[in-house]
Amino acid sequence: GSIKAVAYNNDKMVVEKEIKTAGKAKNIVLSADRDVINSGDDLSFVTVKITDSDGNFCPLAANKIKFNVTGEGEIISVGNGNQISHESYKSNSRKTFNGLCLAIIGSKGDKGVIEVEASSPGLAADKITIKVD
Repeated sequence: GSIKAVAYNNDKMVVEKEIKTAGKAKNIVLSADRDVINSGDDLSFVTVKITDSDGNFCPLAANKIKFNVTGEGEIISVGNGNQISHESYKSNSRKTFNGLCLAIIGSKGDKGVIEVEASSPGLAADKITIKVD
């Protein structure tokens, strides 16, 4: 099924959002809060979102995500918001919690590019590029 919310302002529709029930987890979707960072002590927060084959968010997904970072960056930390998780924050992998997890990527200090790839068995991997200026 689905649920739809519509917001109005003075009888004019201003925003509409529909959320559909997700199917089986199929894809990893990466997004970065910033796709350009400064060389030195700068960070980009890369969010992992698990979706089904139609792109619907899978809020119950608990897949273990492995990160591979190449180029002028490195993993500073990983997390998922699960307060009872005993996984290390200093790792190249993290289990998703409620369909999400995070990799904090830092610059090694030189200009160039950082490639971040996330993979998990049974899911289509995703890759994102972060520029280092």
